[in-house]
Amino acid sequence: MEQFSNFSIETDFAESPGDVDKAPPHGFLYQAGYLTLHPAEGGGLVLDYPNTEVYNSMSRLVAENILQQKGENYDYYSQRIHHALESNNYELFKNALNTLLASIPYDDFSKAAEQVVTVNNFHFSAQEWLYRSNILSFLRGCGVVVEAELHTHLGRPDLVISHKGKVWVIEIKVAYDKQKPQRKALEAYRQIIEKQYAAPYPEAVCIGLSIDNALRQITAIALAPPTKKRKPTLR
Repeated sequence: MEQFSNFSIETDFAESPGDVDKAPPHGFLYQAGYLTLHPAEGGGLVLDYPNTEVYNSMSRLVAENILQQKGENYDYYSQRIHHALESNNYELFKNALNTLLASIPYDDFSKAAEQVVTVNNFHFSAQEWLYRSNILSFLRGCGVVVEAELHTHLGRPDLVISHKGKVWVIEIKVAYDKQKPQRKALEAYRQIIEKQYAAPYPEAVCIGLSIDNALRQITAIALAPPTKKRKPTLR
């Protein structure tokens, strides 16, 4: 979903977006009304979603499609996500996301391994971006208020979730090859604290997620409220 936000286009795109049957994805989405034109900084035009409702609806379609490929029920996992956020049930949250990650087609991961992705001038390994972007789409599709790459004075957290008065600040790290997931989860947590990602949210829970790339699953979580000066809990 993120790749079509502030999507750069040629200045003559609006006049000739191409035949709908042969148009590239952004051309098709524009002609179908899912993307609209906006002025770009410094001149020119970009494509973007017209509003949050369209973005969330598209996100839901993406998440539904991924889960249905494995015969999973989208509404069931959406309800689990809401329950997990409302009850601070981190295991339930992790398990719901793992079902999504397990449903992403293997070919997507194979292709991603060969690429580097740039989103808003921030570089990701494509696999890390694929994990994070699908999690973001899933949460948005579930109606969860979540933002990615919100700027702070020291950096940008991967995800900030706001749900019924609760805030979760999440950083995601991928454990490749022989890297230990527990260590990567702690690294993600420490990054949140050291770069003060949660400074605007004094009551937020800080969560470092580690995804084992071989398993394509979240296998370690490090978390603690930032207001309590103690070591994070590993799960």
